[in-house]
Amino acid sequence: MLAYSHNDSSRLRPLFEALEFGFDCIEADVYAVERELLIGHDREVLSPERTLASHYLRPLAESNDRPMWLVIDAKEDGPAVYEAFKRALDRFPSLRESSIRFLLSGERPADLIARDGGEWAGIDGRWVDLDNAYPADLMPWVSADWTSCFAWPGEGSFPDEERTRLESMVGLIHGQGRKLRFWGDPDTPAAWQVLWESGVDIIGTDHLGELQAWMPSRRACQSEG
Repeated sequence: MLAYSHNDSSRLRPLFEALEFGFDCIEADVYAVERELLIGHDREVLSPERTLASHYLRPLAESNDRPMWLVIDAKEDGPAVYEAFKRALDRFPSLRESSIRFLLSGERPADLIARDGGEWAGIDGRWVDLDNAYPADLMPWVSADWTSCFAWPGEGSFPDEERTRLESMVGLIHGQGRKLRFWGDPDTPAAWQVLWESGVDIIGTDHLGELQAWMPSRRACQSEG
């Protein structure tokens, strides 16, 4: 089970807060502006000083020594974001040899990433991508919109029919050697419990401290089992 920190651009120290809480997956929202990648969920908050290189790539090249995932969420113009990402990553050659894995999410130019064979990044898959026969090393996980699949709001009992559907989705994805993640899922301990029990691999949150505190007992249960 991996902990996924999303909406990092809303935090003052997005990368370091996630690393300090021990998260395995970190998301960076980006826009391509004049061949540079600026971080932010919306265009109106962009600043030329807040770049993917300065806030994520350079610190990781200088200090990170553990496996993790960095998910580049292209908010628009995926091809431009991908080309800018390749240029940025080439400025930090040590990252190309590190244990960090990069995925393109959001407006992903899947065909361009596949053409490059995943040399710079992999694909954060969608359900429709399962028909494209992308290998698991190129598309190692699939992300789905929770609200398109389930009505449960994250409190009270999880309906049996929805649990069956969730477990079926997990089984399908695992059968292909991939991981499963949701976005838009309820960010509550009850929802985290449902995801964990159903075998969902990646749990995302805006509440880093709360999820960090919740996870150790579940990991202990896994090791005991």
